Amino acid sequence: MTKQLPGGFYLIFIALNIFCNKVAAQPGTIDYSFITEFDFFNGNYISSAIVNEDGSMIIGGSFITPNQTGRQISGIGKFHKDGTFDYNWPAGDVLGGSVSQLIKLDGGKILVAGVLSYYNRKACGNLIKIDKNGLEDSHFQLSDEVRTIYAITVQKDHKILVATQFGNNRFQVLRLNENGKKDETFQAQVFDQNVYALAVDELNRIYVGGWLNADSRPVIRLLENGRVDHDFNYKSSGNEIVLGIRCLKDGGLLINGNFNGLYVFLYKLLSNGQFDPLFNKHSSVIPNESINTIHVLSDQRIILGGEFLTYKNVNSKNIVGLDAFGSVDSGFYVGQGFNERVFKIVPYQNEGILVTGTFTGYDGFLSSKIIRLNLKEDLKSNFELFPNPSDGSINLEAKVDIREVQIISLNGKILYRFYPDNLKTYIQLPDVLNGLFLVKVVLGDQVSYKRLCILNR
Repeated sequence: MTKQLPGGFYLIFIALNIFCNKVAAQPGTIDYSFITEFDFFNGNYISSAIVNEDGSMIIGGSFITPNQTGRQISGIGKFHKDGTFDYNWPAGDVLGGSVSQLIKLDGGKILVAGVLSYYNRKACGNLIKIDKNGLEDSHFQLSDEVRTIYAITVQKDHKILVATQFGNNRFQVLRLNENGKKDETFQAQVFDQNVYALAVDELNRIYVGGWLNADSRPVIRLLENGRVDHDFNYKSSGNEIVLGIRCLKDGGLLINGNFNGLYVFLYKLLSNGQFDPLFNKHSSVIPNESINTIHVLSDQRIILGGEFLTYKNVNSKNIVGLDAFGSVDSGFYVGQGFNERVFKIVPYQNEGILVTGTFTGYDGFLSSKIIRLNLKEDLKSNFELFPNPSDGSINLEAKVDIREVQIISLNGKILYRFYPDNLKTYIQLPDVLNGLFLVKVVLGDQVSYKRLCILNR
């Protein structure tokens, strides 16, 4: 039966109808199979994450978890695939300080970089190595020359490159062996200004970016032994600071940063350091924006995350998809975007991306500092829900028995459960419900989700 809405509700009804029934798994939409069970505190953030083979996720940043089990975790932690938090990981005591980057190594080992004072009740440097259980690797002994870490990356041979402070207002790029000791075969490079970015390409050539003050070159390339590679010659057109570098399969690289500390840019360079003429480079005109992370897909499409309201005059709040040539990809859905900045985007099991930052919501959905987004376009919901929007009365139909139905609030709390065990079911929800909700349906061994809009007068 159709319910007539008052005139003032008609436009709202139309808008919500579009909102609730849009394509469920367009790239950029929310993966509702991952819902965190709590909110992090104000001022907390997640700066980095890695994904394990079982789909669980290790996160690092500056945070303290709520004390829900008699134990609080700080700085580093673990989510299971469905978003439940593992209060038994790490196995040791909490970390003192904040984590800036996590790097996954072979054998389940993890490099943890940041501003660290202790780990598992033991004093430590700003770079430690831990095992899959979160226990510190005692064989890793960090070189005394590594102080504050401004950038870090790992070569294919497992050696570690770090940019660290050297003396008063000077910076150097060092290479460490797997055990944390300085690699004396590498010619350390010293710079007068900050180094913010490191990357290694398929040929083991090393890219260094920052505010280097090296003949007006904010990015240079080093050979494997640490010497400057003069075949790479990128010269700045102004006061550019390179904050990020991403090496590409075609031998080129993406660089991002800002002019004069204000205006963000994104360029693609060829392997010789010259601009790629086919790439639609970007320079913003809005001050104080930033690109914090670059993720490149297998087909060379690009996803950027950071702190910006638009990209090339397209509304794209803190996240945007680009094609391989740098133009905005309209097929990547951003909706209302993120309400605060994005720090990191990492791939999730070839199915989606994991996004972390300071945000508390994406596209109207409450999500505290971490969320998973879809990348595949061919996923479709295998049940029908109608009417939607609804006044609280809903019908569900599927081709296999509906084992369970959950009504979930946008902050992840399960409000109601139903167990129809039938192909069709009718549910009358209480009149107190009003607004946007998530409907989770269990069909055999499959789980599907849809948004539900309830308009109670």
